[in-house]
Amino acid sequence: MHVLLGIFVGFIGFLMDFVEMMLVWIKDNNTQKLIEKDNVTVSWLFYTFFSVLLVLLATIMTIYWGVGSPGSGVAEVIGYINGVNYPLTIDFRTFLTKIVGVVFAVAGGLAVGKEGPLAHIGANVGAAIVSLPSFEFCQNDYKKR
Repeated sequence: MHVLLGIFVGFIGFLMDFVEMMLVWIKDNNTQKLIEKDNVTVSWLFYTFFSVLLVLLATIMTIYWGVGSPGSGVAEVIGYINGVNYPLTIDFRTFLTKIVGVVFAVAGGLAVGKEGPLAHIGANVGAAIVSLPSFEFCQNDYKKR
């Protein structure tokens, strides 16, 4: 179970980093092309608009769709493990919003890290792995929480 968790979270972290690098490359490459065409104002507007759009999408997704995903995720997971009733901490929408929101926020230029959200993502993946039929011996411990 621990091996599967490490593989899945590592792969998700790799995909997050790859998509983030691609978005930053698209933003930087198109800005550089506009600068080379002597469109400094247009390039500045494109860079700003692209960054604001990514951050706005991450914000809207977090506020209206994945309501259990705001924050770094570390405190939420620690509280949940200690028995605090934190609604939607372990949820598919929270999982997906955490992934997409962090990628868009980092690519948009916000000063946020991926370490805390990856802990929250790992907790969601761990809950999903425990729910697999081949890990029935773990399900009783998980359902008690």
